[in-house]
Amino acid sequence: MTELRQLALYNNDHTGEIPVTIYDNLIHLVYLNLQDNGLTGELRPEVGQLASLRKLILFNNELEGPVHALHLANLDELEYLGLSGNKFSGSIAHQIGNIPSLEYLYLDNNRFTGTLPSKLGLLSSLKSFNLDNNEVFGNIPTEIGNMVDLEYLSFRGNSLSGAIPT
Repeated sequence: MTELRQLALYNNDHTGEIPVTIYDNLIHLVYLNLQDNGLTGELRPEVGQLASLRKLILFNNELEGPVHALHLANLDELEYLGLSGNKFSGSIAHQIGNIPSLEYLYLDNNRFTGTLPSKLGLLSSLKSFNLDNNEVFGNIPTEIGNMVDLEYLSFRGNSLSGAIPT
């Protein structure tokens, strides 16, 4: 299966951690959808080895821990990052702003904390951004106004303040 390009195992009863063999053996993946399972543990840094990945969908599992720069290091082709409905925590990695192809960013219903990185404003192709129901605080960076293709933005259920960028 080393040439596999799409892996869709969503809406099943998979439990435990995401097997490291997915990252090691399926390096040609462009689509990985593991949503609506019972997956646990942390997102492993090896996900950054999937350099061809365009869609990473992990909605509604029990995944936890921070999302580090290593997770995003080589994901230059990523268009869709769906991490909603988990227990991810820590600050939002400013390296997300280094993914020029990103169009859909779903971080809602997690435990992210800290402030919004201003580098998110570099996501000029972003069309949809949902950060609802986290623990993010502070001002919304003015750079968010640079997201010229943005069609949907929701930061409901956080502690954000200050001017609304346009």
